[in-house]
Amino acid sequence: MVLLFILTADETVLHLHLPLVGEEATTTATTTKEVVPNCLEVRGSSGKWIHDLSYATEAQYNSTLDEQAGDASRRFKPSSGTVPYLPASTYRWQDTFESCQTALFTRDGICKVLHQLNITRVFFVGDSLSFMMVQSFWKLFGSHDDPGDQGAYGGFERVLDCDCVPLASFSFKVVYTRNDHLTNESIPCADVCMDWWQRYMSSQERTLFVVNTGAHTTGAHVFQRDFDAFVDLMDTNTNTNTIHHHHGNDIIFFRTTVPGHVNCRNHPIPFSNRSQFEAPPSPQFSWNKFELYNEYARQRVRNRNRNRNNSDWFELDVNPMTVLRPDGHRPPNDCLHYMLPGPPDWWNHLMYSNLVDILVQELNVENERNTG
Repeated sequence: MVLLFILTADETVLHLHLPLVGEEATTTATTTKEVVPNCLEVRGSSGKWIHDLSYATEAQYNSTLDEQAGDASRRFKPSSGTVPYLPASTYRWQDTFESCQTALFTRDGICKVLHQLNITRVFFVGDSLSFMMVQSFWKLFGSHDDPGDQGAYGGFERVLDCDCVPLASFSFKVVYTRNDHLTNESIPCADVCMDWWQRYMSSQERTLFVVNTGAHTTGAHVFQRDFDAFVDLMDTNTNTNTIHHHHGNDIIFFRTTVPGHVNCRNHPIPFSNRSQFEAPPSPQFSWNKFELYNEYARQRVRNRNRNRNNSDWFELDVNPMTVLRPDGHRPPNDCLHYMLPGPPDWWNHLMYSNLVDILVQELNVENERNTG
């Protein structure tokens, strides 16, 4: 089945074909009408993983990543009569809310959405998990090479060209900078904290800004300090009353932090529910604290939007779906990072689906303004 979104503003048509592959065609007779939720708030928060070979055929990249995330794909040799894909790439996320299903990120889809939103830069800041999301983004776009080298902690800036009609002349930048705490030079950093601020402010173009911190944080007070400093930095310097007001129209996603899985090698398939997930306290990792970090960021963003009467910051809540994926981690003993293709692809599918909803909101506001 194909889910077709037709977005209109003043009867101007933007047709976005969003494929939801592998769905089973069913007919149900019911008189109960689903309460339509705000999908931006609930999409990805509740659901399950479905083994779906139809999706798996769509999930494979055009070429294998050269970096560690692609090691398993390069070495994978399916046995005779078995599925010819990495097992972790054969599961599709099914949201509890029927009207809020996650659509697949495609080259045409992301080009159309970014073009309509007038976004010409997608900027990622975070740790190695954020780099993993960049790799997935790059490959889902259909690129045959790797986006860049995480080892060059200063990051990279690349350009992706949209060759889809009628957007053949549209292109956008993909930028990544490694910074484990989202800090600038004013706060000491014991991890990798490269300067992202100067690069972010160096351009006036509208930016999709995807950020994360938490995996390298060992206590709630440190996370709160780092996140508060980040929010204050952004709001102080991108306020419409400052000389940097050109970034006041950016779309900002805070990607929630995801923990690893204890003894992940013992779990070859996804969990069926969150109660199966364990995050015991550890002197080396703070996986058991990540949900506290996420909740703090969630409330901070909501309060910030409410106080400013502005909803340009959004939560990209990948935690619930990823907690259910003990499978697909990198061999032999990395139970935090994933192989690609794999679960992080759904972080980009989720982001893309939420961008579509943001576009709908902006078009509705524009329509009301023009007709009001």
